[in-house]
Parts: sequence; C-alpha cells; structure tokens
Amino acid sequence: MRRIVTWGLVVAGTVALVVLGFSDRAPDVVESIAHPAEDALAGVVHALGFEAPGWWHVLRDSPDVVFHALQWAGLTGGLVLAFGGRVRVRFLALGAFATSLAVEVLQMSLSATRRYELGDLFGNAVGVLVGAVAGLVVLAVVDRWQRRHPAAV
Repeated sequence: MRRIVTWGLVVAGTVALVVLGFSDRAPDVVESIAHPAEDALAGVVHALGFEAPGWWHVLRDSPDVVFHALQWAGLTGGLVLAFGGRVRVRFLALGAFATSLAVEVLQMSLSATRRYELGDLFGNAVGVLVGAVAGLVVLAVVDRWQRRHPAAV
C-alpha cells in the first residue's frame, strides 16, 4: 500500500511539474504566492534585529528559483522513497536533474513566452540535492524504526 501511495504522489507531482513548467502563466502564479511569504519572513527577520543576507535579494528578485527548488525536491524525494531500496540514489538524482534540464530546454521550443534561465536550472539542482538527501534521511529513519520495532512491521 505504501508503494501505491508513493507512486501516486510521484505521478501527481510529475504532472503538476510538467503543467507548471510549460505554463505561460506560472511566473505570475509563483510571484503572487512567493512575494507575500517573502515579505512576511523578511518582517520577522527584521523584527528579530537581523540583517537580511545578501543572497536574499537575489531570491526576492527571482522567486521562481525557490519554486523550482521546491518542485524538484518533492519529485526527487518521492523517487527516492519509491525506488531507494532498489535503485542507487545517485542514479535517481542524476535522472531527475537530466529531466529538469530537458524541461528547461524544451520549454523554449514548446512555449512562446518561456525561456531558459540559468537561475531555474540552479533551483532545479538545489531541489534535486535536497530531495535526495531528505529521501535518504526518511529511509534511514524508517529502517532504524523497523529494526527497533520488528513486531510492528
């Protein structure tokens, strides 16, 4: 049952990724979600008396990078959870990154208003890395719990 749910999440995430990746309106949607969240977080950071780091302004000007990272982290994490026991995680991560590169390149030929951006590819790479590590951590925690509680498995 766990594999079915995981597969369902991977397929749903992939469909959402493709729809948003090729959508001409995705940047507007991302900005409408990201800017209020970033403003709230910046307000908290300022209220605590901290100075926003220099990279914060780069993300503020391009919230699409964060969105790409979240998309690919979710997809890669799902792949690791679905196949982590049978396929080496580095191959899953490499495949996810290659797919993200293909999506970035293909969107130029399949959409009139979307273009390749290096920042998007950076976000994809960060997302793939974070998703692979998060998936490995979840697998390790589950494995440890199963070894400590063999009767519950």
